[in-house]
Amino acid sequence: MYRTASRFSGLLKIDYQLAVILLILTIEDCGKISYFSKCCLAVGVPFQMLASLVGWIAMRTEQLLLVWCFLPLCCAEPVFIAYRITQFSSRWNYYTDDGMEKLTYSFIAAAIGAVIIRLLVLFALYFVVKNFGRGLKFRVFQVPINANDPPIMPSKRQIKKCCGMVCCGPFG
Repeated sequence: MYRTASRFSGLLKIDYQLAVILLILTIEDCGKISYFSKCCLAVGVPFQMLASLVGWIAMRTEQLLLVWCFLPLCCAEPVFIAYRITQFSSRWNYYTDDGMEKLTYSFIAAAIGAVIIRLLVLFALYFVVKNFGRGLKFRVFQVPINANDPPIMPSKRQIKKCCGMVCCGPFG
């Protein structure tokens, strides 16, 4: 269960990084940034941060409601990629002339990677949701089971000695 949650968390971080790269690659000319690029950067980066944060909190707290909030947020990046690819295909000669072909091909490569990673995030989310309620939240993330239970602080973990080594952690 922990490995599945760790994979999901790692994929969320990679997905966030790819989304920021895609948003930066919308800048076509550094001398004059278009209104579209400004809007993408101003709205896209905080939106992607919010989406990643909602997914991470949903995994940590095992809340199905947050998972249902996370799923529509996952649709924004593929829609942006489809829009941008459509934009490239409608004006292919403009986007592949005068040194812009490297930027165009870089965006397409990053977009393919982002779609693959997004699919892997959704695939990992499925397995994370299957493990909800099996004790991962309590044993690993140190969240109390009931509201009446005292919080388990990392300094209160049991410490055991094994072969002269001190082993701290949720499993002893």
